[in-house]
Amino acid sequence: MDRSQQSQDDIAIWNQIAATYVGDASQGRDRIYQELKPALWDSLGAVQDLHILDLGCGDGWLSQDMAAAGARVVGVDGSSALLTVARTRAPTVTFLEANVVHGLPHTDFLFDRIVAYMVLMDLPELQHVIADVRRSLQPTGKLIFTLPHPCFFHYPIGRNETTGGRFKMISGYLEEEIWQVKNFGGHNHYHRPLAFYLNLLGTNHLAVTRLFEPYHLADPANPDREWYRTIPIFLLVEAIPV
Repeated sequence: MDRSQQSQDDIAIWNQIAATYVGDASQGRDRIYQELKPALWDSLGAVQDLHILDLGCGDGWLSQDMAAAGARVVGVDGSSALLTVARTRAPTVTFLEANVVHGLPHTDFLFDRIVAYMVLMDLPELQHVIADVRRSLQPTGKLIFTLPHPCFFHYPIGRNETTGGRFKMISGYLEEEIWQVKNFGGHNHYHRPLAFYLNLLGTNHLAVTRLFEPYHLADPANPDREWYRTIPIFLLVEAIPV
């Protein structure tokens, strides 16, 4: 696979589905953000006057919230369509258009926090961007990223015919794959096992200081909602330079 061409193709897809994304997931209205929000903001800490990079900022809803909390925010994304919305929504934030697969755009300062909210699994290659994240962090800074949980997300659900209990039908977990997901009109999801992310952090001298697996908030109308609470569908990782 030509990763450079793949990333350009992915950006084109996000430009096409931008309006759907803005309508479906903007400003933290979705249940995913409600699951991750407490740990995310606890990891961010007091952000007043901190330099924060919103990596894969999309339409800027999280950039806007962090700026409102007093942070000095730079947002970067590859989708020009999403950035058009972001610049209107959060005029005090600096938004940069860049294909981060090739690395981060240059800034004249280091960041106190770099946040990648639901983005790393959408990138076909991570080595360059994570190396740049490490170079772009203050010695006392943090990388905070969230993902669909590689161990459980997207795998089909089965039911035990004897007990009636539900279970996840997990297979091929250790193989890196490209999954087609239907969210927001459809896009590529790059499945990698959890060890891939942890080893990539270690290679770049980033040490994990928090691993958060929230209870999943299923649709209240779902009769299996209590079972869903036992399976973490999303994940938050915090790491610091070492």
